[in-house]
Amino acid sequence: MLFIIIVLSLICVAISCFVQNYRLFTFQTKPLPGPIRLPFIGSIFLFLYHYSEDYLSVWTKFTETYSSPFRIWIGSKLFIVVHELDQIKTILQNRHCLDKSYVYNCIKPVFDTGLVTAPASTWIESRKVIAPVFGMIPMKEYFNIFVRESLILIEDLEKNAKSENEIECLDYLCRCTLKISCDTMMGVKVERNLIDEWWKESASQRQIWQHRFQNVFLIPDVIFNLTSWRRKQQECFNSFHSIIKKIIQQRTNESNTMFTNDDTSHTRFYDILMHSFRNGKFTQKEIMDNIFTMLGASSDTTATTVHFVIIMMANFSEIQEKAYKELLEIYGTETPKFAPVKYEDLQHMHYLECIIKETLRLFPTIPMIGRKLTEDLKMGEFVLPKGADVLISFIRMHRNEKYWPNPLMFNPDRFLQEKTNSIPHYYMPFSDGPRNCIGLKYAMISMKVILATLIRTFAQHRSYQRRGCVAHNQQDGNLPIRRKPGLGSIILQNRHCLNKSLVYKCLEPIFGMGLVTAPASIWTENRKMIAPAFGMIPMKEYFDIFVRESLIFTEDLEKIAQSGNEIECLDYLYKCTLKISCGKRIRFILLLNYICHYICALLILRCILIFLWLNLYCFYLKIHFKIYNFKIIVRFCDILMHSLSNGKFTQKDMMDNIVTMLGASSDTTATTMNFVIIMLANFKEIQEKAYKELLEIYGTETPKFAPVKYEDLQHMHYLECIIKETLRLFPTIPMIGRELTEDLKMGEYVLPKGADVFIMFIQMHRNEKYWPNPMMFNPDRFLPEKRNCMPYYYMPFSDGPRNCMGSKYAMMSMKVILATLIRTFVFKLNQSIEIDKIKLNSDIVLSIAEPIKIRIEKRVSK
Repeated sequence: MLFIIIVLSLICVAISCFVQNYRLFTFQTKPLPGPIRLPFIGSIFLFLYHYSEDYLSVWTKFTETYSSPFRIWIGSKLFIVVHELDQIKTILQNRHCLDKSYVYNCIKPVFDTGLVTAPASTWIESRKVIAPVFGMIPMKEYFNIFVRESLILIEDLEKNAKSENEIECLDYLCRCTLKISCDTMMGVKVERNLIDEWWKESASQRQIWQHRFQNVFLIPDVIFNLTSWRRKQQECFNSFHSIIKKIIQQRTNESNTMFTNDDTSHTRFYDILMHSFRNGKFTQKEIMDNIFTMLGASSDTTATTVHFVIIMMANFSEIQEKAYKELLEIYGTETPKFAPVKYEDLQHMHYLECIIKETLRLFPTIPMIGRKLTEDLKMGEFVLPKGADVLISFIRMHRNEKYWPNPLMFNPDRFLQEKTNSIPHYYMPFSDGPRNCIGLKYAMISMKVILATLIRTFAQHRSYQRRGCVAHNQQDGNLPIRRKPGLGSIILQNRHCLNKSLVYKCLEPIFGMGLVTAPASIWTENRKMIAPAFGMIPMKEYFDIFVRESLIFTEDLEKIAQSGNEIECLDYLYKCTLKISCGKRIRFILLLNYICHYICALLILRCILIFLWLNLYCFYLKIHFKIYNFKIIVRFCDILMHSLSNGKFTQKDMMDNIVTMLGASSDTTATTMNFVIIMLANFKEIQEKAYKELLEIYGTETPKFAPVKYEDLQHMHYLECIIKETLRLFPTIPMIGRELTEDLKMGEYVLPKGADVFIMFIQMHRNEKYWPNPMMFNPDRFLPEKRNCMPYYYMPFSDGPRNCMGSKYAMMSMKVILATLIRTFVFKLNQSIEIDKIKLNSDIVLSIAEPIKIRIEKRVSK
């Protein structure tokens, strides 16, 4: 009898919710085009029809079928998809569009109050706190870490280069970027076994997210929580948080041993978190969320992008060679070990930057995002209702021939300096608006360093021949999606679109109220407090960490280069970036690696299976966090502790932000650099040009004897172009979601308050409407002379107020690592690969479905 009563009650609740949503949205969204909707289930049956396909391909078919904006109902939940530039700007810049979309609930168990999934209110405050971490001064401090890990990376790759076997670069890149993230974000240096543990778990976690996104029935938490995946996910969360506590404990112990009365400088991520924690701004959970968010985002995305870059350079040998020649002009024939990347060199790596940008255009790390409307939003003739979720597809816009001539052609020349000014605002590999990627510069610098180091050391080759520059659609989710930009900017810039979409709730168990998942109200305050960790002064402090980890990374790759085996770089990049984020002497990062992979797999499953989105039962992790007296040095958690002591952060806030920052700062950076390395290996002329640019800076000195200096970064113009082009093609976050808190006018449509809006960056980055020959990897698109003409369709770090806070951090660390790698190695693929043939997965961070192995050879000075 009790069971019948419960069932009837649930049915009544479902009917009530359906009627309420129907009355709320039907009248306002009636003019919007979209697929057929059935009572109660909406358009779920369409996802069942395409069940065997990747969720990204399903959304792509919708965007190709319906004009922007269009609406789609999943159950009683309204989603509005936009793929026009003006509409995207409306969403991204609107203050009522800062909350993430409903779909982010799938990843919110992981990121929770971190920057990725935090509600707008939390995100605003967290971003303020964390932003200084990614300033130019911290970037210069990170730079040496980028260089060090880049050199370690090439040492690892050199072991395989001697065997002449192909390798999958992503593994190496992931280790590298994760080590970088740990060092720069946490101020601790991690050991290899802990890095491996982190990413083993991270891989499992991403599998869960992917499975959940693909199966829309698992998206509601009420369904997902009934499955065994929920239990596995929770076990993973508990293990991960236990490791984070150990990291904090070691960080605290190290600080106690060097106590000082200096309490004025709070520019590192960990330092900022701890400072906010002591001030009461962050809770323990918020610190955990932000640490995980930052480590994952800064390493995974960077490694993925560098991986795509390497594939592109291996596929287009002429581009790889052009990048190498650029590095030759900077460093001469000196190896990265003896002439490592300097900060000043980055400004001369124009073509390498173009390669990265072109890679991000075709392969944006986050191909699609979602926002929730907190107010009605006027969009042209339509009014988007409050409460609707708006989805923005960056990858569609990046590959739209309307914006990019020959969009599927990999052509770094699109981003050359003389053309940059002509590139409109439809290039958004880091999103756009206030909630864009905070680590944009961090990612670009780290990718430049890593790629420059790799290009100078190795030549990448593909194991099969390239059959052309123009890419075609894949049937398995690896889609070079053509997307029209414009409307997404409306979402990203709108203050009513700062809340994350509902799907971000899947990340909350891990990231909590970190910057990634926090609601707009929390995010606003957190961002203010965290922002100093990404200022220019902290960046300069991080620089040495970047350099050190780049060199260590290079050493790891050198061992591989000697064996001649082919490798998958991403794991190496992950560990490198995580070490950078954590900093010094931590023994459990490899354990974090495995746990992170496992959590990702659980969350992928939850995101794909829509019926797992809703919470049937809720329970909270009880995190007991002991505060120690220790020296405040300029790192992220010191800022958080300062905010904690001031009452601005709770202990949970602090934990959430630590988790968010560790995850975001390592995972994203490693992923991006992995794409960069793949692009370099695929396009040897681009790799060669990047190397020649580094030669001009360092001559023939190796990175070990002439490491990258902060001042060198400004000379790495081409390396920066490579990173940007990689982020264009392979944006780290290809898609984001925002929730509308007000109705939003978008052209002739009105998106209703409460709807979730998804923004597909990867589609916009590959849209031939904005990018000539968009599927061509052409770093020249981002050359300095072309930069000013670049429009609003390049958003690798999102856009608007909730953009990526660590963009400078990411760019700097990537520059250091890539420059170190390019100077040390030559990346090769036995046969070139067409960009459209690269099969992509997207849980949160864009990744390669089928590993692409790279052969690494020790670079011989000419």
